[in-house]
Amino acid sequence: HLTGDQIIRVVSSTLQRFAPPGGLAARYGGEEFLIILPNCPIEDASTKAEQIRSRIESLTEAHQARVSASIGVAAVPTTSATASDLIPLADAALFRAKRAGKNRVEQLGAVPLLMTSQYGSLALPEA
Repeated sequence: HLTGDQIIRVVSSTLQRFAPPGGLAARYGGEEFLIILPNCPIEDASTKAEQIRSRIESLTEAHQARVSASIGVAAVPTTSATASDLIPLADAALFRAKRAGKNRVEQLGAVPLLMTSQYGSLALPEA
């Protein structure tokens, strides 16, 4: 079985492949990651988030360890008035995904599509 650190490295590598030119995929803390997708409409970001979630979940079978991803999606101006609102709103969507049963993609309702942020949390196998 992969250890938690090894799984985080595999997830990080997976996220890097999803980041477009000019975008950013980075570890944002512990088991949390951030992906910035410039000029990506929220519908496309949500589709990409689901592809990421599915790819991360597929690590379960490959490595005989339960791996899942809860992902929150936010976008300017769809869910956020400014870029500085993206992370807190994506975080709120992430917590909605966790409360709704984990291993899912959520976005908050629209506020009043330039930069989109996906923010996810990795569920590591229990020791």
